[in-house]
Amino acid sequence: MRKDYLFLIVLFVFLVIYNIFIFNTLNKKKNKEPAPRKEEVKKEEVVKTEIPVFTMDTLNPVIVESDLYKVYIDPSRGVIYRINLKNYRSDGKPDVDILNSPVFLFSEDTIPLYNYKGEKHIFLNDNESRVLTFSGKDQRSKDYRFYGNTYKFDYASDNYGNFLVYFMKPVDEKEDIKENLLLIYEKGKTKKFDRKKLNEYNFSKDLYWITSKSTYFTFSIIYSGDSKPLSIKKVNEYYYLLNFKNNKISFESYTGPIDYFLLKEIGYGMEGVYPAGWSIMKPFTIGILYIFRTSAKFIKNYGLLIIIFSLLMKIVFMPLSLKSLKSMQKLSQLQPRLKALQKVYKDDPKKLQEETFKLYRQMGVNPFSGCLPLLFQLPIFWGLYQVLRYDIMFRKAPFMLWITDLSLKDPYYILPVLMGITSIAQQFLQPAQEKQTRNIGFFMAAFITIIFLNFPAGLVLYWFVYNLWGIVETLILKKIGIKK
Repeated sequence: MRKDYLFLIVLFVFLVIYNIFIFNTLNKKKNKEPAPRKEEVKKEEVVKTEIPVFTMDTLNPVIVESDLYKVYIDPSRGVIYRINLKNYRSDGKPDVDILNSPVFLFSEDTIPLYNYKGEKHIFLNDNESRVLTFSGKDQRSKDYRFYGNTYKFDYASDNYGNFLVYFMKPVDEKEDIKENLLLIYEKGKTKKFDRKKLNEYNFSKDLYWITSKSTYFTFSIIYSGDSKPLSIKKVNEYYYLLNFKNNKISFESYTGPIDYFLLKEIGYGMEGVYPAGWSIMKPFTIGILYIFRTSAKFIKNYGLLIIIFSLLMKIVFMPLSLKSLKSMQKLSQLQPRLKALQKVYKDDPKKLQEETFKLYRQMGVNPFSGCLPLLFQLPIFWGLYQVLRYDIMFRKAPFMLWITDLSLKDPYYILPVLMGITSIAQQFLQPAQEKQTRNIGFFMAAFITIIFLNFPAGLVLYWFVYNLWGIVETLILKKIGIKK
């Protein structure tokens, strides 16, 4: 066996082992929180003592419910302590506990000081809203307004003591822990903070919202008036102290899925919570998302939707594929003349390069045209990755057989292997090439397959089916003949 083949095989086997075993092991270690040093433990214990002990009355709650959510409130404290989202499921549960701890708290809420007079279980239809008032001593009050057709609600209260806010934990066990972030939007820009590193932050006057998020869900506080906090201070990983200048506090809150279109309807730049990628790639992400959302009204199986989208992309890029195939065919016909030039100018690399490109110009061949389809696909591929990995519509979306979640990797690596086979098959269908060029093509097909092992199954499905359409396209073009 030739040494270069042996090297490629060894490298391929190593990358497979690394990607399947070592890569996953390293990720697990990263997601585990490192054991804190002794001095850090002491510091954390001191911070925790700042949080009063809050015991909620969970036996006799006020429940506000709609088709979207279910909110639980302690009537003697006027404190929300649990919010369920009804249209999304979590492991072993029919809904998602997006918040399961007291949310907005004053230091005085350790004791029951409030009264509530009204219905204990309220169901809101789409066009309904309801104000709930919790009255306390010394003209204390807490007011909530809930809406039946949105995940947003309003909050207003008098400021008595420190105001603590609970920012949500990650919802899904399989979520990337890196998504456990705190986002602050001010001066038209979104700033991301790692909770472990953010201890204190002073806001500007142009603050609009503060958000905690996981991969698919967010809890946001939105400030549209003058009642804006001056600063935020970490108490522990999930509770933060907000410092207000005025005695009265009011804001809006969004507690729901990271849905680009829902967030955009709210305004205040809330769509910035959606991970659309770099600014230059954002139009592609939103465009693909719009296509999927529109098509999903008619096609309920999202795997089938991805297959149809891949066909659409193949049709869109067909002119480029045809141009690339023609160019590669001409390039293969030039191989004897190129080899002759290499013999003549083997001692003069500069002259060889000049004559080679001169020959390309005479024959109208672009040696880089084979890269054009892939190059123009990159923005589509990136936008598709963002949508399949982060959009709520693909969370726990099954396709068929073993693919039960298109947003996660294929648990058995079957799709990546099939994708690799189709990529190698495409290399065999290309016009005659030099051995070195063909070997590079085979290696790149194998390398891309390895990279895709840990990509979302939906993305691998797209690339696999796109390759299949490509094979069919090449066979048809060869059968009917390509005009030279």
